[in-house]
Amino acid sequence: MDKKSGLSVNPLKTSPALGAAYALQGIKDAIALFHAAPGCTFLGKVLLTQHLREPVGLLGTDIKEIPTIMGGFDEVKKKIADVCEKFKPSLVGVIGTALSEVRGEDIENIITNYELRIANCKILYIPCPDYIGGFEDGYAKAIEVLIENLAEEGSIIHNQINILPCSSLTIGDVEEIKDMVSDFALKPIVLPDLSVSMDGSKEIFSNLPLDGTNIDEIKTTGRSSATLSVGEGMKRAGEMLRDRFHMPLYHISSPIGLETTDNLIKCLMDISENKPPEKIERWRRRLVDGMVDTHLLVTGKRVAIGLEGDILSGISRFCLEMGMEVTGARGKGQATSDLEDLEDKAKDLDLMITNSHGKEISERLGIPLLRMGFPVFDIFGEPLKVRVGYRGTLNLLFEMANIFIVNYYENSLCNKRQYHGK
Repeated sequence: MDKKSGLSVNPLKTSPALGAAYALQGIKDAIALFHAAPGCTFLGKVLLTQHLREPVGLLGTDIKEIPTIMGGFDEVKKKIADVCEKFKPSLVGVIGTALSEVRGEDIENIITNYELRIANCKILYIPCPDYIGGFEDGYAKAIEVLIENLAEEGSIIHNQINILPCSSLTIGDVEEIKDMVSDFALKPIVLPDLSVSMDGSKEIFSNLPLDGTNIDEIKTTGRSSATLSVGEGMKRAGEMLRDRFHMPLYHISSPIGLETTDNLIKCLMDISENKPPEKIERWRRRLVDGMVDTHLLVTGKRVAIGLEGDILSGISRFCLEMGMEVTGARGKGQATSDLEDLEDKAKDLDLMITNSHGKEISERLGIPLLRMGFPVFDIFGEPLKVRVGYRGTLNLLFEMANIFIVNYYENSLCNKRQYHGK
């Protein structure tokens, strides 16, 4: 797509409303309610379910033509009442989409002045119009709304820290960071925590997340001894906690690679005033050894990357750290790129890294694809993969190196067959 063109042929951007709904999957007994037409809710639910491979409770007000024109005041009130009566959630996140936001629907006023008196249920408005931002922006907005409305002041809880993981971290990544925090004798409050709500451990069917960060834990985020925000998308949420509750804020990029993981460990050392345990030091040595083992194979390889902001910066930084050449398209906000851009740049390269929508491009160009980001729906296990920290970076490094090896032998075999006329 030419920079001067307004045409997007194969968009990389994903809806911010979907990002907000994804964040709410990490809040115990919460449910996302789209104020939108039926198709918006249906398609969003399909994408989240395909990516997570878990049942996702995503509901909508399902407004038709008349409410779209005249206003969906009654639909919002009725749907909130129905949802609370049927599912008994602890929180309902009413997500404004393009349809309601373009019209100027005052959803916040509806909730504030006409909120139904429903016991044990908090109702919050999360504005996520599709013409502003992308998936990670909607995710971040949801977290900011939760902090603004639920975090409370009080005496400091020593050794408790807030962890704000960006949307690009997998369920496995979040659990890895939690384990590293716990290794420093710190108690993490993760907002949101999808590592326990969408990890495949649910024993019964429910439209609500049966685990995750609960409302009481969110309230205590204002009393934590420090906040650690991971990824640029979470920086503003961390600053809200810092400015409002006067607590230390530590901010790091996605800890993919040796240098950024070292930064994470330094932050945890400062917060806890403890040295890293032997387990973490051993994984660092393993990563360094793995980098030495693979550097002759990966150095100089040319990689095209098409991902949203936080994961794009993390993966790009790691590839450069390993001596690879990086090009690609970015999908964020109104500067959204297009997978057509990625296809133009990926010709004659060694690897393409993007979500499952890059499969057709990979097949057309004959370039191996490493699936990453959102959504990944055509392979198993993506949500539980670990690519952060020393251990996760080593996993990623071996994953990439093995792709290069397999591709080398496949090309050699293909050339051999062509040489022999087979």
